[in-house]
Amino acid sequence: MKKNFIIYGASYPDIIKVLEKKHILSEKQFEARFVDDIKFNLEKSFMGFPIVGDSSYLAKLASNTVVFNNVHSTPKARYLVSKKIEAQGLFVSKLIHPLNDVNYCDIGIGVFMHSCSIGANVKIGNHVSIKINSIINHDNILEDFCFIGPGVTLCGHVTVGRGAYIGAGSVVKDNVVVGEGAIVGAGALVISDVEPWSLVVGTPAKIVKKVEFFDFVANYDCL
Repeated sequence: MKKNFIIYGASYPDIIKVLEKKHILSEKQFEARFVDDIKFNLEKSFMGFPIVGDSSYLAKLASNTVVFNNVHSTPKARYLVSKKIEAQGLFVSKLIHPLNDVNYCDIGIGVFMHSCSIGANVKIGNHVSIKINSIINHDNILEDFCFIGPGVTLCGHVTVGRGAYIGAGSVVKDNVVVGEGAIVGAGALVISDVEPWSLVVGTPAKIVKKVEFFDFVANYDCL
């Protein structure tokens, strides 16, 4: 009998490439299916794999079903999806591209990491999303639910706070703290600490506005 694994979120196709690199899709005992709250009833498949339901489908799954969170649009959205999965007693599995050398790193649950360069003594929290070609240098700390966009460079001893969003191509200088919930605009050069719940853009990055607070430890009624 094939063992199911579920991919929650049918919008980000690179997850299929990562699964193929890990040879999961070539193993006959696995069968991939998507669930998606928006695309279900609109589309039958994604990347050649069936879309079998929305979040209510999770209640039908056995407790040992492998589930990947494929929602990366915002840290808030990733948080809410992770809670929907966990509310059904299911475990959110990590998925790390096999080309990454993660020796001497501490990595939490539910992490998605595309192919990137990662140094030693890096601490990555739960449900972090790291996109392709990022450089995560030594001694960085990436807290829960933060997002690291494609081509980002984090120099040594950088801390990225819970739920922070680092836009594509940004560079964060060494010893900088990006606060909880902050947003770093694409292509920014961050040379000093970023206040929590603020948006910074430019080179060097400057605050342009505050962003709406979201509680990453609350229980919401959307589940």
